[in-house]
Amino acid sequence: MAKSKEVSTTDKLGQKFSHFVVSNKMIIIIVVAAIIVALIALGIGLKVSDKQANSRQIAIDALQERYNEWTSSDGGDASELKNDLAALSKKRGKGYPAVKALYLQGLIAYEEEAYAEATALFLSVAERNKEGYLAPLALFNAGVSSEQLGDNLKAIEYYQRVYDNYGRDAVESPRALFSLARLYEANGDIELARAMFKQLSDEFPSSEFARLAKNRLVTL
Repeated sequence: MAKSKEVSTTDKLGQKFSHFVVSNKMIIIIVVAAIIVALIALGIGLKVSDKQANSRQIAIDALQERYNEWTSSDGGDASELKNDLAALSKKRGKGYPAVKALYLQGLIAYEEEAYAEATALFLSVAERNKEGYLAPLALFNAGVSSEQLGDNLKAIEYYQRVYDNYGRDAVESPRALFSLARLYEANGDIELARAMFKQLSDEFPSSEFARLAKNRLVTL
């Protein structure tokens, strides 16, 4: 008896489903078609995105080569190179090619002794590439550029941010700590300089900057 009731219930559900399909045939067709179109569009979009990413990577590789050639030569006019780097850096906010293009602009500005511009560019790289390897390097370079401008307070701030934000994960941290200690020593803050040299030698004992720090500790 129970089995007969179960079969009857199943038949009813089947009939309801069939009736629903028949009654809403056009709607179902439209929905399925929309899903298919969306999947096709997604596939095309992903292919286009991959193609654009590859294109940008090829572009930044070529620009890096042009930058290398510029630095290995006698310098000269870098206007065209800077324009091409600027165009790429504006295309994709946080993508590696765009950020690397921005970083290369900073290096060119530094080489041309446009230290204020270089500082701004390096800080922009650090902001847009917070989780990437270029961020601590750009922050350190912002410190170097600030020193060239005679702004040791800003330089100290940027060197400190390298260590505070990235610690032992950044290869620039030992150099940043050494630069901090050097600036504190130059400012007459000998105890702070000693503390920084000591921190450097303790936390990065295998670094070449740790060896320099130990030598400075002997003379301070």
